[in-house]
Order: sequence, then C-alpha cells, then structure tokens
Amino acid sequence: MKILNAFEIQKNFLDDRPVMKDQNKDMTALLAMLSREVEELFEEPHGMSPEKYMEQELADVAILAFSALQLLTGDADLAIREKQARNSLRYEAWMFDGRMSYDEAKNLAKNNFGARENAEFYADY
Repeated sequence: MKILNAFEIQKNFLDDRPVMKDQNKDMTALLAMLSREVEELFEEPHGMSPEKYMEQELADVAILAFSALQLLTGDADLAIREKQARNSLRYEAWMFDGRMSYDEAKNLAKNNFGARENAEFYADY
C-alpha cells in the first residue's frame, strides 16, 4: 500500500468534496480563510493542550497556504521545492553553523542577497 504525502492527501480530500474544491478556486476567499486561521493561533486552546491546539491550527494554516499556492501555480509541491532551493542559496549553511549569532547570519544573508540581481536570483531554472 502506497503511503500518501500531504499534497496527495489534500488533493484526495478536495476531490471527494467538490463544493469545497470549487470554493478553493477563489484566491480572495482562500486568503481570507488563511488570515482567520492565523488569527486563531492567538486564541485560547478550546479545551485541549496549548501544544495540540497550536498543532491543529498550524496544520489548518499549512493546508490553506498549500491550497492558495496550488491555485496560483498549479504545482504547489514544485513551488515549495524551488523556493527551498533558493533559500538554500540565500541562507547558506555555513552562515548558520553556530560561529555567529542568528541575527548576524540573517543580516549577512540579507546583505549578500542585496548584492545579487533579484531577476537573476528568481529566474526560472
């Protein structure tokens, strides 16, 4: 039996719920729902442990962000892979290996990125 990844699980979930899938074709509605889910992160945990509540709400945020990304790009998995590849270039491992503070490393990454052309950095592979 194949184990599904999160992207496949979400696709199957929406395929089984055509009304919800249709709602997820409206970027404005998706972003509004995403905003509400982010706000819920700061609410009381509603009878569960704070950790479990945070886990559940962050999962909702991730699902809605994924849905919006899927709508925008048609391939959320690829978009995330490409972004992480760019993050690997921008935030090089040696900068965050403990020899400098997080803030120093972040500023170095920001300054190095600022020296590059944005168009080149974000060009299609």
